[in-house]
Amino acid sequence: MKKLLILFFMFILQFNSVIFAKTILQQDVNMIEMEVAEQLIENYYNGVPETKIKVDLNIVSVQRIYLYVYSVIPERLNVKSNIKNQQLWIEKRKNQNHKHSIQKAREINKSILNENMTELEKITAIHDWIVFHTEFDTQTAKTATVINDENIYAFCANGVFVHKKAVCSGYAAAFKMMCQEANIPCFTINSRIKNHTWNVVYYDGAWRFIDVSRENRIKNPVNILSIYSYFMLNENELPQKTHQLDEFSKNTLGLNEYIAFYNHYKNKQHNSNAKSVHVDIMKQLAEKNNSYAMFELAKIYENGTYGIEKSEKDRFQWYDKAAVLGHTVAQNNVAYCYKNGIGIEKNEVLAFQWYQKAAEKGFHISQTQMGHFYRLGLGGVSKNMEIAKNWYEKAAEQGNTMAIDMLKKYF
Repeated sequence: MKKLLILFFMFILQFNSVIFAKTILQQDVNMIEMEVAEQLIENYYNGVPETKIKVDLNIVSVQRIYLYVYSVIPERLNVKSNIKNQQLWIEKRKNQNHKHSIQKAREINKSILNENMTELEKITAIHDWIVFHTEFDTQTAKTATVINDENIYAFCANGVFVHKKAVCSGYAAAFKMMCQEANIPCFTINSRIKNHTWNVVYYDGAWRFIDVSRENRIKNPVNILSIYSYFMLNENELPQKTHQLDEFSKNTLGLNEYIAFYNHYKNKQHNSNAKSVHVDIMKQLAEKNNSYAMFELAKIYENGTYGIEKSEKDRFQWYDKAAVLGHTVAQNNVAYCYKNGIGIEKNEVLAFQWYQKAAEKGFHISQTQMGHFYRLGLGGVSKNMEIAKNWYEKAAEQGNTMAIDMLKKYF
């Protein structure tokens, strides 16, 4: 009996340990998803949206990362994934003119807003302009089963600004874009359970809901107040029948997660304390052998961001740690450090070995470097133009311009 009791208590302890571990792990996963989303957003605004990010796709939700990204970026896009290489990147949809949309948003804001207006007056003016200058695209909403080149306009801001008609996501994108241009905190919420998109703005110390597409559908020229049925609502006033967030599903976000991400993202851009918190979080995750966090720390030391001084030694060490764990871009960057003696003694043999690891996983920059090494006989390998050509061709197939130039010049 005594042995049975001991075994029972051991089972309880192990069970609780597993539950606790899962809780901690999920917290880490949520933070990783937010950080990956932030990196995708940063790549987008830096003009390199298709730069691939290494992340463990076995633990994160691509759908949640997409929702984080879409809540901030005022454009319809795809978050693409490569399960084999464990990579994520942004793919911009065709037939969108984002720059034109921003220009139109600025022009409209200039015509309806002025510096003497209160923030509430500005929000109201943006809301009213969209409601009275557009029509809800009922036909597309009813018939579109997929987004294609013919109907994409209705799902993005261009539908509102150019075509003067859109569906809910197009309205939300336009409203968010105009608010962002007016420096009004605003993001987009997407409900999978209701297949609907609307906005949230920050006003007078609280987040308020606005659904411009709903008000466009119920507007009544006789009753002007009809256009404010979904305007500046608090959480309790939001109709659950039409605006329910499925926050209990693992692949969707709840309101608190949206707000936490928006605050985290915006604060990190403008607040030094938040920046130091970001570095601390990355260090905590890195200590748990998270390769993404290690890669992020390496970039921080490389570029001297978040209030951290540049350090070639720390840059190399963190890239090296991430590379050992299989982070493809880190493997390429460690090779670069070895090749050029950055933070470590120059070693072309080790540079070749790391470039080879990343190249064999399909990374085009490393493939181009492999071409260089074989063409010039570097890193302990003999010159071999045939192998060099093969590597250049692999990189060229992915659009690497240097590899394309090398093929034209030497082959």
